Amino acid sequence: MSRLRRAMRLLGGGRHGVSVPGPATVFGDLLGQERHRPSRAPTDQVRRVVTDELELVPSSVEVRRGEAVDAEVTLVDGSSLDKVEVGLVCTEFYDEEVETEEVDNTGRSETRQERTTRSAIEYETWVPIENAPGVQRVSLPIPREAPFSFEGDCLTFRWELVARGGKSMRLDAQAGCDLWVAP
Repeated sequence: MSRLRRAMRLLGGGRHGVSVPGPATVFGDLLGQERHRPSRAPTDQVRRVVTDELELVPSSVEVRRGEAVDAEVTLVDGSSLDKVEVGLVCTEFYDEEVETEEVDNTGRSETRQERTTRSAIEYETWVPIENAPGVQRVSLPIPREAPFSFEGDCLTFRWELVARGGKSMRLDAQAGCDLWVAP
């Protein structure tokens, strides 16, 4: 199956327009329970499926606040990429009560309370790397005051290590992996 076809299959169902296979967590069954994990943006999922210019391998997927994440970034072909950088991103997913008003065909209005999931970037840092083929090593510190990883029913903090490169007139290249940041 082609990369583009695999990417397009990702854009099917799911809460945010993206199918998430099972409890999408690289940390497995940490507490003996399976948890649903909020999905990343559909365009980011497509970028990661169709990218073959970048590879990213962390030294560990579990780190503590105050420590650094070490990673190897392999740039297979940098000729098509403009700016290449590696970053740490912590995204907060939180539930929010939303009031919606619906009017039926008789003109009667009804107000309903719904719960929706929103997201916000809690921490983000990027460092540029050399746009040259080969393996490069990067070390990114996680601040002691940054949020730690947490997966709850109403609140989640998800950490990612991401390598990205801009492409002119095309979808940017992106490689990434989830991290578990302990307190």
